[in-house]
Amino acid sequence: MGASVQHDRPGHVIFLNGTSSAGKTTLARAIQEESDEPYLYWGIDTLFSMVPEKWAGARGGHLSFEGFRYDRSEHDEDGRQLISIRYGDVGRRILVAACASVAKLALKGCNVVIDEMLLDPGLLEEWLQALSGVEVCLVGVVLPGRCAGGAGGGTGQSGGPGEGAPADGSCP
Repeated sequence: MGASVQHDRPGHVIFLNGTSSAGKTTLARAIQEESDEPYLYWGIDTLFSMVPEKWAGARGGHLSFEGFRYDRSEHDEDGRQLISIRYGDVGRRILVAACASVAKLALKGCNVVIDEMLLDPGLLEEWLQALSGVEVCLVGVVLPGRCAGGAGGGTGQSGGPGEGAPADGSCP
């Protein structure tokens, strides 16, 4: 067994927030590559990949209204369908626990780059509360204009993958 490691200070957090396909993951990976210190990566997609299928609406889960689901009920001013990610009580509990888990890494001395897409304005407060005592650099990652050809294919204005983009994936 190794010796106990003492941490004199918390790590640093770079908090990237933006819509799907805005370039957050690419920026996070560049930070990891270019930094002289190690930065752990955590992204909202990391969390979603851990959610069982029955709790996830993207995969048609029958419990997705309690977990995470896509909402296609809204349209933009041109009548194009908007897609948002919504969550129920279980989803909220998972999101808050993720904030606390990632914060614990930083509080124990690890640098972390967070690739986030805040699903609700109140979630920023959850993150900041969990990260209390940690130096956090908040970065808004935005798209120039309405369309981009990123890996996710969507170009949201807020909230979720493809939110703000036409349902057929085309750009005006």
